[in-house]
Amino acid sequence: MDLPPNALWFLLEARREGAVMAFDRSSAALLVEMSMMQWVGPDRLTLGPSGKDHYDRIVTLYRQRFSAGE
Repeated sequence: MDLPPNALWFLLEARREGAVMAFDRSSAALLVEMSMMQWVGPDRLTLGPSGKDHYDRIVTLYRQRFSAGE
């Protein structure tokens, strides 16, 4: 998954907190365009239609990566 670090942070934090402040407008716009996130106010984002699926994929990839070293 080729996303900038800020975009990954938005997905992970939105899943944990429910909504996040859009401090990086370019990453936010990318995620909204990809339907991973949606605006819930002028400066807050929440997971969009495909956001949870992408979140689950990110978590799975990280778990596989960290468990490979065991």
